[in-house]
Amino acid sequence: MAITVPIGVPIFLLVALASDNLPRIANFSLDALRMMAMVGILHFICGRYCNYRAVKAIGANLSGPVIQLSVLVTIVLAVLLLGETLTPLRVLGIVLVILGPATMRQATAAAAEPAAPEKRAPDGLPAFRPHYAEGYVFAALAAVAYGVSPVMLRAVVEKDGIGGSLVAGIVSYGAATVAIGLLLSWPGQLRHVLAMDRRSATWFTSSGVFVSLSQMFFYMAVSVAPVSVVMPMLQTQLVLRYVFARIFNPHHEVF
Repeated sequence: MAITVPIGVPIFLLVALASDNLPRIANFSLDALRMMAMVGILHFICGRYCNYRAVKAIGANLSGPVIQLSVLVTIVLAVLLLGETLTPLRVLGIVLVILGPATMRQATAAAAEPAAPEKRAPDGLPAFRPHYAEGYVFAALAAVAYGVSPVMLRAVVEKDGIGGSLVAGIVSYGAATVAIGLLLSWPGQLRHVLAMDRRSATWFTSSGVFVSLSQMFFYMAVSVAPVSVVMPMLQTQLVLRYVFARIFNPHHEVF
């Protein structure tokens, strides 16, 4: 988190400057700025921490379907708080988009050969052993955080368009970066981060860039479309997550 969160600030800032949208920050009220700061803390600190803890405990394949429940939290809140409507066709689409990746995952899991418990990874580490209780608890907490934050975001950027969403991203990531700085001031935390090996830092930096770009597109999407449409579409990430887990982490995931 010390690497992936701060990376979002320069990425959003550069795009806002290049598109001449940075002055739009003057259009945001103090309440809107506070709301975006809260979104940053909730999504990029609380949600991401729980997400990372869940992935560490049970892997991305097992935590993904639980975190996917965030879409239900978002839709309920969007209907209750934002006044969004769910037509029968939209409900059908939401159900199909949610069931699609889940069905694919079950079919692929059924076809895969079970890994031997004693099998060791190529890097010499012991075979991955998931910690189910810890993983599912943190995945559920991540689902709540990821489900609430889009509704808060939509309430602010709905009338400001894509340009306003870029400014909102700067504020959110900025607040999260300040929080990370405060956390690193805790005794021992900064020393722990600086002791990270180069290989891990490279992977985390790449992850930070990709997730920041994905968040940018997400902010743009929420600014022009209802969250009850955007969030279900995002669940197709489960398919990609499973595919890339096969490529990058075949010995550190449960298939």
